[in-house]
Amino acid sequence: MKATLLLLRLEGVLQSWGIKARWDIRDTASAPTKSGVIGMIGCALGYRRDSVELANLFDRLKMAVRIENPGIITMDYHTVQGNLWTAAGNQRNHTIVSKRYYLQDASFLVILEGEKSHIESISAAIQNPKWPIYLGRKSCVPTRPVFEGLTEEYANLEEALRKIPWKWRGAQREPKTTPKTLQCFLEDERCERTRPDHAPMFPSRLYRLRGEKAFRVNLPNEG
Repeated sequence: MKATLLLLRLEGVLQSWGIKARWDIRDTASAPTKSGVIGMIGCALGYRRDSVELANLFDRLKMAVRIENPGIITMDYHTVQGNLWTAAGNQRNHTIVSKRYYLQDASFLVILEGEKSHIESISAAIQNPKWPIYLGRKSCVPTRPVFEGLTEEYANLEEALRKIPWKWRGAQREPKTTPKTLQCFLEDERCERTRPDHAPMFPSRLYRLRGEKAFRVNLPNEG
């Protein structure tokens, strides 16, 4: 029996998928997080951040990621100024340095698996989103349509990762070298490797751990 899979291509000048960002340092993972992708889908569907519908998406969808082009990490230097109260009860001007990290010119294939009717409704929303969608942060705008297609050609996520043709048109140019293998991440609760990007626990918004399988695949052929 073939699975119903939704294919997304995430490409942009900048992307940022925070995995442990707190306060003045905002990091990025090397690949899209499930929390970030679910947030993007939630925007397309019009779900608010604290809605039950958004939280349910985490359990209704299984995700896989293939890095088409890793891009490079770049840091954006910020300063934030404001007044803080001192122990003496006075206010003084204070400047906070904020380092924010991004993936520059990266490209990812994200594949989602779930119930057919649910996947089809998400597919329609991604193509006609209620709210703007972005790649991790609101400043990170996709440079191409995120929707790549629906397919039932593959038995499961891993087969899709191994067989879907490799594509990358970062900033309308070809990479300097063609990779021999591609890094993949597959959601799998049986694996000891974990990533803290499952459904958040409100009101603290701490994320639960999610099992993940990491492996590399040979470069699939075009066509």
